[in-house]
Amino acid sequence: MKIYRIGYYQGNGARFVTELTPNVAVARANPATCPTNDTTGLTECSWNTVTSWAVPSGQISGVYFAHLVRTDGTSDGNKIVFVVRNDASTSAVLFKTSDTTWQAYNDWGGNSLYGGSANTATGRAVKVSYNRPFHNRSGTTARDYLFNAEYPMIRFLERNGYDVSYAGSMDVDRNPGALLNHRTLLSVGHDEYWSGAERDAFTAARDAGVNLAFFSGNEVFWKTRWENGAGDVPYRTLVTYKETHDNAKTDPSEVWTGTWRDPRFSPPADGGKPENSLTGTLWTVNCCTYSITVPSADGRLRLWRNTNLATRASLGQSTTLTDSTLGYEWDEDVDNGSRPAGLFRMSSTTVDVPAKLQDWGTNVAAGTATHSLTMYRAASGALVFGAGTVQWAWGLDAEHDGDTPAADPNMQQATVNVLADMGVQPASLMPGLATVAASSDHTAPTSTITSPAVNASLNSGATVTVTGTASDSGGGRVGGVEVSTDGGATWHPANGRESWSYTWTATGSGTVNIKSRAVDDSANLETPGAGRNVTVKCPCSIYPPSHVPAAPTGTDTSAIELGVKFRPAVNGWVTGVKFYKGTGNTGTHTGSLWKPDGTLLATGTFSGESATGWQTMTFPSAVTVTAGTTYVASYYAPVGRYSSTAGAFWGQSYTRAPLTAPSTAEAGGNGVYRVGAGFPNSSYRGGDYGVDVVFATQDTFPPGVVNSTPYAGSSSVPTNVAPTITFNEPVQSGSATLTVKGPGGVSVPGTASLDGSAAKLTFTPSSTLANSTTYTVAVSGAKDTAGNTMQGTYSFTFRTAKATLPPGQCPCSIWDDLALPATASTDDPNEVELGVKFRASVDGLVTGVRFYKGVANTGTHIGTLWSAAGTALASATFTNESTLGWQEVTFSSPVPVTEGTTYVASYHTMAGNYAVTSSGLSSAVTRGPLTALGNGQDGGNGLYAYGSRRFPTGSWGASNYWVDAMFSVPPDVTPPTVARKAPADAATGVPASTVIRATFSEAVQSGTPVITVEGPGGVPVTGGASLDPSRKVLTFTPAAALGDGKQYTVRVSGAKDDANNTMTQTQWSFTTTGDCPCSIWESDALPGNVAENDASGIEVGVKFRSDVDGQITGVRFYKGPGNTGTHIGSLWAADGTRLATGTFSGETSGGWQTLTFTTPVPITAGTTYVASYYAPNGRYSGDGGYFNSGPVVNGHLTALANGGGSAGNGVYAYGGASQFPQNTYNGANYWVDVVFHP
Repeated sequence: MKIYRIGYYQGNGARFVTELTPNVAVARANPATCPTNDTTGLTECSWNTVTSWAVPSGQISGVYFAHLVRTDGTSDGNKIVFVVRNDASTSAVLFKTSDTTWQAYNDWGGNSLYGGSANTATGRAVKVSYNRPFHNRSGTTARDYLFNAEYPMIRFLERNGYDVSYAGSMDVDRNPGALLNHRTLLSVGHDEYWSGAERDAFTAARDAGVNLAFFSGNEVFWKTRWENGAGDVPYRTLVTYKETHDNAKTDPSEVWTGTWRDPRFSPPADGGKPENSLTGTLWTVNCCTYSITVPSADGRLRLWRNTNLATRASLGQSTTLTDSTLGYEWDEDVDNGSRPAGLFRMSSTTVDVPAKLQDWGTNVAAGTATHSLTMYRAASGALVFGAGTVQWAWGLDAEHDGDTPAADPNMQQATVNVLADMGVQPASLMPGLATVAASSDHTAPTSTITSPAVNASLNSGATVTVTGTASDSGGGRVGGVEVSTDGGATWHPANGRESWSYTWTATGSGTVNIKSRAVDDSANLETPGAGRNVTVKCPCSIYPPSHVPAAPTGTDTSAIELGVKFRPAVNGWVTGVKFYKGTGNTGTHTGSLWKPDGTLLATGTFSGESATGWQTMTFPSAVTVTAGTTYVASYYAPVGRYSSTAGAFWGQSYTRAPLTAPSTAEAGGNGVYRVGAGFPNSSYRGGDYGVDVVFATQDTFPPGVVNSTPYAGSSSVPTNVAPTITFNEPVQSGSATLTVKGPGGVSVPGTASLDGSAAKLTFTPSSTLANSTTYTVAVSGAKDTAGNTMQGTYSFTFRTAKATLPPGQCPCSIWDDLALPATASTDDPNEVELGVKFRASVDGLVTGVRFYKGVANTGTHIGTLWSAAGTALASATFTNESTLGWQEVTFSSPVPVTEGTTYVASYHTMAGNYAVTSSGLSSAVTRGPLTALGNGQDGGNGLYAYGSRRFPTGSWGASNYWVDAMFSVPPDVTPPTVARKAPADAATGVPASTVIRATFSEAVQSGTPVITVEGPGGVPVTGGASLDPSRKVLTFTPAAALGDGKQYTVRVSGAKDDANNTMTQTQWSFTTTGDCPCSIWESDALPGNVAENDASGIEVGVKFRSDVDGQITGVRFYKGPGNTGTHIGSLWAADGTRLATGTFSGETSGGWQTLTFTTPVPITAGTTYVASYYAPNGRYSGDGGYFNSGPVVNGHLTALANGGGSAGNGVYAYGGASQFPQNTYNGANYWVDVVFHP
């Protein structure tokens, strides 16, 4: 193993230092391959040492290599490159090697930072080790290695006797303070990979006055970090996840390891620092090689002194430098906001290239690029030179890998000149080069603006050419001019030098200050003067008229709303919306302005569109916007094909004063969209969709109406409404005339008043409006505070709600006209059929269908009535719809419906956006005779079916979709009758304490029924009459007990039902008895159904009370055919305690049967008891619904009404033996009774 130091050495390129003999046995014991981490792709060799060299004291700093040569005659070999540094050196020049780039491209072991077999999306490694051999001298990786562009620079420097020492990239990272020991730092060749500490060290050195010379290209591109290697040795593993390629923060550490310029994830990461803020240029061209061109104007600059370029420049001739020195990757001077102050260009080479960077560091495409050599002077006085090309050193020495064009004396002399201005001189120059002195010019040039004129009035967005002159009096030449159009906040390079121009798209609002500053070829920068002011007038937009999205025509054909979030810096007005239209983006486009919460502020339709380019729509009324508040401007593209620029807002904002489109991180997403119409609130990686606004700052706009209530064209409006008009800005009190007129143009009396904002005008009617009436609201004459008067008259109509009829009165519906959904228009634009299951409690007619319509539920609607099985019974198309509220359609023929039968009412909408209340039908909704079934009562309710018209069967979450039926009943011509009499007609044994009741066949009007009771000889019985809340039971309570053993006559007359049908007088008689025993029913009372068709063993009973204390001596029941077997009677307390029981004996074949208990049971007045009997063979008597109409009272005893007092009555329990009956069904009477003694 032979060790050499690289240098010029009489053209040999290296000097032999020493020779070592490795331990062959140890070498052979080391594995031929090294382990690789499958996840990171890291290949690291932990070989045992076979030999070592202790660097002698005083060994010269330099780049060395150990040449490994086989001794078995095989030609295979390799070189181990290393740097010997001198940390105490104060050499004039420190040469930093690009060793991180060597390792990035080194694919020994199969993996590099560019490819391999790592378990990553691209297969590239994310970590590479310094503990492995180099495999860089063959193929394309040779151009990224020491011997491509660094080697000829070392040869040149040492040939000319420069005082230079060397350090690796890791040395700069771990010992940044050592950089301050030197006058000039060099970055050479392909210096692509920089850690954060390395860049900080160079920046700190510059700011401390140390000069920087970047004889490199693609420099400071990837951000890296270091990890320890095998044996925990530091600085042996280079890490970069290239997160820019991943479009995500994928490095598990907090450190950003994407491109330095990529801002998308910083903060919290530490990227987003474009490299040109340090180097002056940044990489854009990925391929190929060209020659650097120096135009004659650049050839006059100081850089080219003592070259033939100065002579050629004086003749107006440009010069082309040696072949392939521009490449293979190279930079541009980009005006990206990070350009150093006073940066000037010293060459210009414009080329159409096949691979120019298109984003933050991933994609390239064909394009045009302009290369420039650049220089600037930092505030510390340090000079920074940027070659902006990997292969600058090819022009210094012809010995290197790759093509070998001849060295260029012009480039050699320029390098000497640059170093001389940095205070670095050669000890012995090669023939043909001249020693030069550092610049003694410390006088900055001056510049003057000649146009536009002072206080010129400019329209925002206009293309303005700012021109001027510059001169240098310090012995040099003007190197460049910079222009600021925002009072010095930002600066931009102008074209030209002594006579210069800058093309500006006028930006800002009001007074704008333009400044200029010149820099000479010694990098002395002018302190700008006052400049000159101009006035820029809005309307303003975010983008200049020349702006074209990166992809003008998209391929997505989905209907979509696209938008941009923006923020004005001053108060003003948005007068319209703009969008960039590409080929295929056809159809009707609408533009909208929104608050960030989705509140729509204005909308309008684009008209007069061109085939492509920017389209503008003006709102009917300008919208006031507030400084510092974020808004959203959007447009609707019905066929997609929209324009876009990927990642435009990802990590960066876009500002053209006074408007800013904030970054996606700042705005919570920018470049917003929504599939379909509506507020766009989704975003994807900060994409820009070519949407803009038209913004004005001067109030020349008349006030306009932006909102009104009720909604224009709506119906179902409450009669107590107070209509309002909201203007887009405050208006003067008393300037507006607001009227409300009814049918025939009759004015509604009332008063109009402004609220505290002076923008909302309310009309308060003197009295409530009439039902089912259309009113017209009109406003005119409103003036804003600037004196602008609204144009014409704004008017709209609305219709009040139908009057709400009393419950049960028809025609009727499930919901009245004032019922409102939770959501009037849901965000679902799909075609759908929506319905409701319902039943009527009486037979009647469905005359039509209703539904609640939200504003977005547009188009044609069809209503249908269906049977529960899905048969369409009737349908009709809605006509004359309002914009909002209940809509009704009447069928051509009413459809008869049956009491208790389930039907479905539905409507079909093409536009979706239907009304909904979640869980609105979780329980039944009853109004009058109609009931919308509760979810689960007859299957699900709240029905739907997407697509074309059909029977809706789907349901979800018991949602109410606000569909209704219009119901009526045939005219009622039947007068009420007395359906039940108590005591019964001809009853005997009636207790003298009885009350008299008449139960009607239907509800009767209060105050109409008359009841009289007469005793023997027609003597009237005094007492009081009352009608129960159901208006069906009339009760007469005598003032005193009736006489015993007397016959009494009851007469009922005058009762009218709700249809005003009057009953025919009814009378009946009954006879009182003496003292009890007594029962609930008289002995002649008969069941309607004497024997149920149920042969199961069952206990049936009745709940009862007494109004006085007494004793129960037995139980009775009515026996019908088939009710055979042994019957057991029982008396129970309400909690199920059996108080007495016994077996019936001596039964007859039918009729009332009586059991007498062995011992009478005392009972307490007002307490509920149960009397029952067990029927082993069923066939019991039973009348369904008997107790639903009310209690049965006879003397002291009362059989409770179903649901009254102690819940249901008519109780039963199935089983094989007698038990407490506690089940009920439909208030049935099973004809069980008691024998009672007071």
